[in-house]
Amino acid sequence: NFEAVPDMGRCQGRVGRRSAQDAKDMTAKTIAGVSETAGQVLGAVETTFSGMWSDLRRPTIESNNRLAIFLLGFLPGAFGSLTSFCMAAWSVWALVSITRGTYPPRLSAISFLVALTLTAFPIALAIGMIGGEKNFEIIKKAPEAAVFLCGWLLLFRFECRPRSDQFHLLTAGGALGCIAALFVAGIQFSMGERAEGGAGNSNVFCLVVSVQTLFALFGLLDSRKEFRALSLAGVFAGALCVVLSGSRLGWIFFLISVGAALFSMRHRLISSSAKAIRVAFALLLFVIAVFLTNWHRLSAAIQDIRMITILGDYNSSIGERVVYWISGFRAFLDAPFFGYGINNRMAAVAAHAPNGYEYLITATHPHNDYLAAALDSGILGLAGLLMALGGPYWVLRYRLQSIHPAVSLSGCITLTYALFGLNGNMFGHDLSSAVFLLAITHLAAICTYKSDG
Repeated sequence: NFEAVPDMGRCQGRVGRRSAQDAKDMTAKTIAGVSETAGQVLGAVETTFSGMWSDLRRPTIESNNRLAIFLLGFLPGAFGSLTSFCMAAWSVWALVSITRGTYPPRLSAISFLVALTLTAFPIALAIGMIGGEKNFEIIKKAPEAAVFLCGWLLLFRFECRPRSDQFHLLTAGGALGCIAALFVAGIQFSMGERAEGGAGNSNVFCLVVSVQTLFALFGLLDSRKEFRALSLAGVFAGALCVVLSGSRLGWIFFLISVGAALFSMRHRLISSSAKAIRVAFALLLFVIAVFLTNWHRLSAAIQDIRMITILGDYNSSIGERVVYWISGFRAFLDAPFFGYGINNRMAAVAAHAPNGYEYLITATHPHNDYLAAALDSGILGLAGLLMALGGPYWVLRYRLQSIHPAVSLSGCITLTYALFGLNGNMFGHDLSSAVFLLAITHLAAICTYKSDG
């Protein structure tokens, strides 16, 4: 007895129809999922802006602070130095309010210590100004030193009756800011340029968007589904902005800072594996996008490294940076205690350049913020920079009994700035300094609210 042999054509036809139907079902589910996510994002945007509108209609100190923390998340990438203008306006208004007695000039112990650590950097810069030649060039550095003194005024203002939902406004503003920055960066990239957003510099743009992405990333801890969707959209947009900036070191720094943020959030994200999977997928897309859109820059970097390591030739983009770093370190070793002063540092760097490469020393800074501080004011200047950079996080981390997400976020921001300082983009730009000061002072005020409440 022979069993009936099935008609293979019919079987293949049924399999083909089933596969086509499965593809249609998957496509329909994908479209439905994207539509649902888009609806959730729009709902979160509507809720956020309706709250902002309510605050604008009833201006108080609390509502002004809520608006300020939202603008900190929203402005930097797309609108650039408008962030610095806002910081200056808030500082001046805080001084006026204190003078008029609108609120008392009183700080908590935590905020006082944070402000004290921020003051260390301008003191170090002042020493560098005194150590340099006595000419009008030192005036150019005065604003860079004075801006850190704004930390006192900002803390006086932001600590005045803080609200418990300010952290949510920061994460929502960061997500929306990444989306707005992607719109601007996309236009610039389509014109054949490296994306600069509103920063005017691609490396600074990469830094501030990395910080905005950290804001958005911590929004995944929100209990509301629509705001988690908004945060995820912000993380995707921020990652794409970093890619379009074309900053090769910035790509590495971004992955390290986001990885540190995910590590700090691991216990909170473990309850929802879907969140972790989506973020991991976003990072995978980030890496793929880097290779697809910037392969020419990656291949150029590989070629530069080969020229340096194999041929000993520094006539390249990366090679020029290496010459600056080698020369700056040699100059520091010759004057480690007091440095050379701001006006003399680059002459010292050029004098210590490797033979035959003195002509590469043409910039006004050594492309490394740690070397710049050490050359300006010696070990004391470097210590002041490190105190201003890491001191606020140390105060928040070790003075509070419980860990609020704002403490973890401040640590991730500190790490991000520490990494970008290796490339000379930490505090030398008005936008980067403003974002750091506003972020640290806001987070200190939020942590003070939590510790007191």
